[in-house]
Amino acid sequence: MKGLIQTGTMKGLIQTGTMKGLIQTGTMKGLIQTGTMKGLIQTGTMKGLIQTGSMKGLIQTGTMKELLQTGTMKGLSQRQRNEP
Repeated sequence: MKGLIQTGTMKGLIQTGTMKGLIQTGTMKGLIQTGTMKGLIQTGTMKGLIQTGSMKGLIQTGTMKELLQTGTMKGLSQRQRNEP
């Protein structure tokens, strides 16, 4: 419960981390995400989309249909940065 570390695979998903500040890394349908519960940082590829960011002030950068977009929402490119 406190500081639980679990490692394993579930349909290609590999997650390792702890209850406090869960860090999970793995692949799910080509998606690789790594981060923590507080300020989740996920990096990976999903249909050619690479997104990296955090829960507070999500920053995502990647390519979709050979387009470079930073912080995309419904095909609208926008940048937003929030101080921690």
